[in-house]
Amino acid sequence: MSVLFINNSLIEDIENKFYAYYTNPEKLVGSYKETAGNTEIIFSNWDALSRTDVIKVEGRDELLIATDGGAAAPIIKFNGDLKSVEHLKYDVNYIPFAFGKNDKSLVIGSGGGNDVLYSLLGGNKKIDAVEINPSTIEAVNKFKEFNGDIYNYPGVNLYIQDGRYFIENINEKYDNIYLSKVMTNSIENTMYSLAEYYIYTEEAVNQYFDHLTENGKLTFVAHNTLDLTKIVNTGIKVLLDKGIKEEDVNNYITIINGARIGQNSAHGSISMPVVIFKNAPFSSAELNSIITVAESQNRDIIQMPGYEIEPYKSLREGKINFEQLLSGFGHNANPITDDKPFFYNYTKLIPLEMILILVIILAFALYIKKKYITELETKKASIYFGALGIAYMLVEIPLIQKTVLYFGSSSIAFSFILFSLLISSGIGSLASGSKIIEKLTKKLPYFILLSGVSILLIQVKLSDVLLLTNNLSLTYKLLIIFIYLFPMGFFMGMGYPTGIKKVNSLDKQESLVPLMIAINGIFSVFGSTLAVALSMMFGFSVTVFIGAAIYIILYFLNPLKVITTH
Repeated sequence: MSVLFINNSLIEDIENKFYAYYTNPEKLVGSYKETAGNTEIIFSNWDALSRTDVIKVEGRDELLIATDGGAAAPIIKFNGDLKSVEHLKYDVNYIPFAFGKNDKSLVIGSGGGNDVLYSLLGGNKKIDAVEINPSTIEAVNKFKEFNGDIYNYPGVNLYIQDGRYFIENINEKYDNIYLSKVMTNSIENTMYSLAEYYIYTEEAVNQYFDHLTENGKLTFVAHNTLDLTKIVNTGIKVLLDKGIKEEDVNNYITIINGARIGQNSAHGSISMPVVIFKNAPFSSAELNSIITVAESQNRDIIQMPGYEIEPYKSLREGKINFEQLLSGFGHNANPITDDKPFFYNYTKLIPLEMILILVIILAFALYIKKKYITELETKKASIYFGALGIAYMLVEIPLIQKTVLYFGSSSIAFSFILFSLLISSGIGSLASGSKIIEKLTKKLPYFILLSGVSILLIQVKLSDVLLLTNNLSLTYKLLIIFIYLFPMGFFMGMGYPTGIKKVNSLDKQESLVPLMIAINGIFSVFGSTLAVALSMMFGFSVTVFIGAAIYIILYFLNPLKVITTH
C-alpha cells in the first residue's frame, strides 16, 4: 500500500536518474548527445500512448519532440510571419504544396506543426491538423512563444484524435491530404505490434481519395524503399479498384527523393521520399512545376508519368500485371488492409523473431510435458487446458484490433474488449457451478460447442454491427459492444472452472490442478503470439475463425471424458 503514497518529486527523481534513456545511442537523446553535443530535455510528459519529451539541441533553431525516446517531430522557430520561415520552401516536404490548387488541406500526424507551416507557405487558407498524441500538442502549446502558437494560427483547426477515425467521420473535401511519416510511432514502439494504426490500409487510402477535390493530391512521406513500395502499391491497388487501367495508373503518381543529388548519389540511395497521388492524371503544367521546384532543391525525381522505374515501367508497358508486379519484390510489398494492417511486416512469411518466440514457448511446454505429464488423465487434461488458452487468445486479441477504428482509440478498444470479455467470462464461470448447468453438461461439454458457435455468429455479423452503430456516441458504443459480446464471453468462461472441477475430482492427483493452471497460462502466452502470427499471414478474421474451430474441435474430442468416466 505504501506505493500509493510515493510523491511526484520522488518519481521525477527516479526518472531523471534513468541514465540509459539519456545515454543510449539508439534513443534520440543519446544519439544527439553523441553527434550534436549539448542536449537537454526541457519538457516531459507521460500518457496512455507514450512518453513525450521536448529536446533542445545546442546550436539548432528548432526543438525536437521525441516519442518514447525515438520518433522525432521538429518544432520550428516561427514568429507568426511566414516570411521568417521561407527557407522551408527548400525542404522536399514543401513540394506537394508548391503546385496546383492549395486552398484547403488536411494534415494527418501534424506533430510539432512543421507540416502545417509547409501548408501555410503553399497558400492554404484552411488547414485541418489531426494529431493522435495529446502530449505532443501539450508540448507544442507549452512553447507557443517559440513556434508562433502554430495551432492557433488563423485558418488552422486542430483535432486531437486518430487520423483514420477523423477521415471517416467528416464530409469535407481537400485539395491536399498530407501524411508525413505518421507510422514512425508504431515502428519505434515495436515492429510487429498489434497497435498498428489504420492509416496506410487500402480502406484508408480509398477514404483519402474520396475526400479529395476533383483535382486533389494525396501525399505521403516515407522513410525508405521498403516503406515506399508498400505505400505506392497500396495506392495503385486503390486506383485499380476505382477503375483505372493498369497501363494508365502511373499517370496518377509522382515520387521525389528526399535526399539531394550528391548527398547520396543521383539515382542511388532513397531517403525520405515523397509520394504524390492525384485524383486525376498529372497535367503537363503540374509536372513542369514539380520539375522546376525539384531542380531548385537539387532533388531527384524517382518517378513521374512517362518516366517510370521498374517494375512500374513494365506495368505501364503491359509486360506484367499488378499481381506479377507484387510477386516480383524480394520483400513483402503487398498492399495492407484493415483486416491485416501490418505495415512493417516486410517478410513474406512469419517474421523470424515471432517464430523464435513460439519455438521457445513450445520448448518450455515440451519440457513440462516430459517431466510432469505422463499419465493418460494428465495428457488429456493438458490438451483441454492448453487448447482453451490458445483459443481464447485467438479470439480476444483480433477482436481488440477490429474495434480500434470503431472506438477511435487503441487504448479504449483494448480496455473495453478486455473488460467485456472478463466480465462476461466471469459470469459464465460463476454460472458453470450451478446445478442446472452441471446437469445439462454432465455427459458432454455443450458450453464448449456453444463457445465456438457464438464466436462464429458474432464474427460474421461484427462488421455490420460496427458500421450500423458507428455514428453513435461512445457511451452507446460501449453498451452495444458489451451486449453483443456477452453471450460469447459467457460460454467461453465456463470451460476453465468446469475443467478445474473435474481435474480436482481426481484425489490421487494432488498436484494436477496447479499443473493445469500452468499449462493454461503457458498456452495463453503461446496463443497471444500465435494470434499475431496468424493475423499477419491470414488476417484478423481468419484468426478468430481458427479460435472458434478450436473450441468446436475440442467439444468433439472431449478430452476430459476420460476423467469423467474414470
